[in-house]
Amino acid sequence: MAGPRGTRRLVGVDFSPVAVAQARQRAVAYTMKGTAHFVVNDLTATGIAPASVAAAVSIDALQYAGDRAAAAIEARRILRPGGRLVVTGWHPLSPGDPQLPERHRHTDWPAVLRAAGFTAVQCHARPAWSHTYKSIYRVALQLGDPGPDTALAGLRSEARRRLPTAHLLRRVAVTAVSG
Repeated sequence: MAGPRGTRRLVGVDFSPVAVAQARQRAVAYTMKGTAHFVVNDLTATGIAPASVAAAVSIDALQYAGDRAAAAIEARRILRPGGRLVVTGWHPLSPGDPQLPERHRHTDWPAVLRAAGFTAVQCHARPAWSHTYKSIYRVALQLGDPGPDTALAGLRSEARRRLPTAHLLRRVAVTAVSG
């Protein structure tokens, strides 16, 4: 993505103005000002030029897209041919499990990405990944009142929602290549 100072090395897209503001602050702190650009937009319509990105990473974001298929198609649209995509998220241990929130019951990232035209799709899972996430949730809850720490407050809220069904999911990282 070209900008006033040349090619951007990092483009971040989030639906939350708060997350984008935090990312912009961190970019300055990490001396990325001028090479990082963050925008508020939808994962199904990022506003990024077609075939302009060499690689894209979605850390636990695509699972919250209103239309996962459209978000996968958008990721493929912005990637150059041969560009790489990495998606992290959760897969149900038992597809269709009614104990899970609807968004997790039938998650199958390899199928979604293949349907969007990605190739060389691989799904990776390690038991330690799921264990680590559950441990982070437990620690967040043990820390007590977060006071003004909004990040900890958000993590505690997420932990209260996610821990009751976390044992029904496995953490995955999915890699794919834009065709």
